[in-house]
Amino acid sequence: MGKFAKKLREYLDRNPIQYADGDSLLDELYWCYIESNFNADPKIREQFQKLYNSMPELSPSKFDEIFSLINSLTANQEKAAFQIGAKIGFRLAAELFE
Repeated sequence: MGKFAKKLREYLDRNPIQYADGDSLLDELYWCYIESNFNADPKIREQFQKLYNSMPELSPSKFDEIFSLINSLTANQEKAAFQIGAKIGFRLAAELFE
């Protein structure tokens, strides 16, 4: 396994990765995951509708502003959880194959 890892590192040193959407391999993995696993879950749509209905006093533009903040927060949490999970998986693989 060590020979393979060494050759892979040498190859990557000669051919650096050009990241498309992120600034690291974990960012790239996350964006590939999101793009290939996007689904409009009916339960999530229902929850967003409940959120919208719970604030009838807000104008549509104010609700959109709040919704954007909520969406950004949840997306950042999802990204962090994905990346932590990947790091744990990489660590586990390294320990199993060392």
